[in-house]
Amino acid sequence: MKNTIPFVRPVKVPSPYTGDYCSPRIRETVDNSYRTKEAIWICPSTGEFFKRGIVSREPINSPNESAS
Repeated sequence: MKNTIPFVRPVKVPSPYTGDYCSPRIRETVDNSYRTKEAIWICPSTGEFFKRGIVSREPINSPNESAS
């Protein structure tokens, strides 16, 4: 299955609900052999989610690869 989440820059953006600027929350996940950082924007006034995107996606080196 192809990942359909776009790459984004983690910058302040205006909320579509109130127009207030909000900073993203950064979440890091590790799955299989990748470390993914994701930005999630939530309106500070209403608490409504409105945007999400990937900040970075990096392969994780196994201990055997770095020792060679």
